[in-house]
Amino acid sequence: MSSISVLKGIYGKNGDTLTAYPKNLMVVPEATGLSNGYLKPVDGVEYLATTPGKCRGTVNWNGVLYAVYGSKLCSVTAAGAVTVIGDVGNENVPASLTYSFDRLAIVSDGDLYYLVGTSFAKVTDADVGTPLGGIWVDGFFMLHDGTYLIVSDLADPASFNPLKYASAESDPDPIKCLFKIKNEPYAVGRYSIEVFQNIGGNLFPFQRVNGGQIMKGTIGRATACVFLDNIAMLGGGKNEAPSIWLCTGTDTAKIATREIDRILAGYTEALLETAVVEQRGTNGHQLLYVHLPDMTLMYDMWGSSILNAPCWSVLYNGTSYPMRFPTWCYDKWICAHNSIGKIGYLTGDVLTAWGQEIPFEFNTIYGVAADLNAYTLNEVELAGTIGEFTYGTRPTITMQYSDDGEVWSRDFTISAPATAQRGRRIAWRRLGRVYQRRVLKFKWVSDFRFSPAILSVQVNALE
Repeated sequence: MSSISVLKGIYGKNGDTLTAYPKNLMVVPEATGLSNGYLKPVDGVEYLATTPGKCRGTVNWNGVLYAVYGSKLCSVTAAGAVTVIGDVGNENVPASLTYSFDRLAIVSDGDLYYLVGTSFAKVTDADVGTPLGGIWVDGFFMLHDGTYLIVSDLADPASFNPLKYASAESDPDPIKCLFKIKNEPYAVGRYSIEVFQNIGGNLFPFQRVNGGQIMKGTIGRATACVFLDNIAMLGGGKNEAPSIWLCTGTDTAKIATREIDRILAGYTEALLETAVVEQRGTNGHQLLYVHLPDMTLMYDMWGSSILNAPCWSVLYNGTSYPMRFPTWCYDKWICAHNSIGKIGYLTGDVLTAWGQEIPFEFNTIYGVAADLNAYTLNEVELAGTIGEFTYGTRPTITMQYSDDGEVWSRDFTISAPATAQRGRRIAWRRLGRVYQRRVLKFKWVSDFRFSPAILSVQVNALE
């Protein structure tokens, strides 16, 4: 009997061996007695409320959830009551929400709006231009229009002075988004990032930090986020294919693997520009989500640091993982549906998303006959932690095998252990001859709560 890790697998394509990341399962680097890590189902989503439109951005301000749904700025209570505050237009891209001590600023559809108490109004100063996003820093609201930066007056946040404009001048690439890290503004362009510091003065009070430039940028207006005091982004430098980077100070580190780059290469840059990158820290995991048109790539910084290997997962449910804009508010992670006007909250108590089943899948690495001899595969046993499932259901788990990672066998489906049968083995027997090597694939759906930890195989050598 030998053991094979379940944390990462492989598959084949056109004669190449590629990495297969678990689907809708995340790596947990904890010792189980069976292995040093296991695969855990990602959180499900419980429905909370219907909204006036698709979510375009959220923020927790003074303990209250505010969000832009379609063209409406709304507040949401802990019970899910949605109150429309006002209209902010809709350009079908994520809106920017930031706040100061006394006001919430919303940049949407090329305009700036302020919410102060119960007073909501559009900023009518013509010098505000056509903003695309903004931050609040050192008492100023700083906005960008893709080319220039502008700050509000300290005494009157609704007033903008045309003499208080600046630009990211070290590279002519367009500005995509603004972030504040350790109270310093970061202007993220398509191919570079510039850092500014407050030097005061009567004109634009921020000056570019010489030597603080980062020669990587992001593709779209929502393809970067602040991740553990760093900037995580989908993009790259000039004459580079898009990838996923982590920018720390003036240093950059590529966190995308060969397989992640291969996935990204399957999209045009126009499609990647519509992606959304966001983060969530929960239960010790520091998660980065890269929402692509038909899947989500999830990176776990904590798991990667513990295992000293990149921990990626692929999340999907049908055609696209239906979760966007996770925001910690009311002691839970409030989130929105990716395509329709619904909000809910993330929870490990359910394994469904908005009531729909979630499919789980993982591959193993090559094993069984790595010494190139021929064997008979007598038994394959999958071990891990089994949870409860609904009484009266008959969940199943399916195994397939392949000798090259590309052409797969038929499905071998068995009944999953019932709640009262947690000691029953999950095993497949008499799986024929193995020549050289074999990779295995396992699939089930969310009516079976299972966290696999290790795969054991039993073979006999052929004379």
